[in-house]
Amino acid sequence: GLGLRYTDDKKNANFSQTVNADLGFSSPYISFPDAARQDRQVSGDVTLTWKPITDVLTYATIRRGFKSGGFQTDIIDFSDAASFSFKPETATTYELGLKSEFADRTVRLNGAIFDTEYKDMQVSQLVGLGFTTNNAGKSRIRGIELEVEYAPIQRLTLGVSGGLLDAKYLQFPDCDSLGLAQNCSGNQLQFTPKWNLATNVDYRQPVTGGVVVFHADSSSRAYEYSDAVNSDGVRTLNDGSASWPLRIGGYTLVGARMGFESDQGWGVYAWAKNLTDKDYDLRRWRYPITPAAFGALGAQGIEFVPGQPRTWGIELTYRY
Repeated sequence: GLGLRYTDDKKNANFSQTVNADLGFSSPYISFPDAARQDRQVSGDVTLTWKPITDVLTYATIRRGFKSGGFQTDIIDFSDAASFSFKPETATTYELGLKSEFADRTVRLNGAIFDTEYKDMQVSQLVGLGFTTNNAGKSRIRGIELEVEYAPIQRLTLGVSGGLLDAKYLQFPDCDSLGLAQNCSGNQLQFTPKWNLATNVDYRQPVTGGVVVFHADSSSRAYEYSDAVNSDGVRTLNDGSASWPLRIGGYTLVGARMGFESDQGWGVYAWAKNLTDKDYDLRRWRYPITPAAFGALGAQGIEFVPGQPRTWGIELTYRY
């Protein structure tokens, strides 16, 4: 298969920001009037497939993606015009994959290996007191994915899937916005764990008037960083203040669902998520404006997005 796309993206912006409170911004008034940019790019994909036998499909794909550049329209803490705009991001992916079924179609095996090369990856970072999108010169994500599904007996299905990732910045100098002038080349990409694993069990038992269904699943992931610097521990900045780590620990979540599906189309289910009540974070970042608003100037302002605690519920459905 072959697909091509031509993009011509034009953007304009008129930006002004006035700070009325003494929160520590570098300038009380910032203005970027009549800003404009235009990005042109050809993207697309080429895919070749081959079926050596009936239930086995192999494929090879080359895909080129594009994300247009833009402007900093969030709260910002700089006054130079060059920083107001960021460049487009391009990504080229090479992938080899397999989709197969065997053993009388009781086993399904899918897998893929891939390599994605990024140019000017758009990275969101805190610069001063505002979030800013910067461009990392070169980045790469290499990985392997595997999915296995097995039906050992009638009505029972077992599944496991997982992936390994080698995701890093290849060229990202002067990446640290906190005053340490660090080089992030070779560091792990933000929000990209090195591995993930998921399992599931499904069972369906016919009974009078319908089917009793049961489902259980688990998902696990390795630690990840929410900053390009990959800070594991407390750092001391040039101004003597402490910078707290932005590493998010790995975690495992377990869920289950059980119910009854009637022959008349209605169903009732009881479900639960995060059965072990695992305490975990989805996101973690610094935002000094929050403590500054309460008079704590210079504080790092570590903020979190916590994951859902144990939750449960009853669900009613009807299909017609």
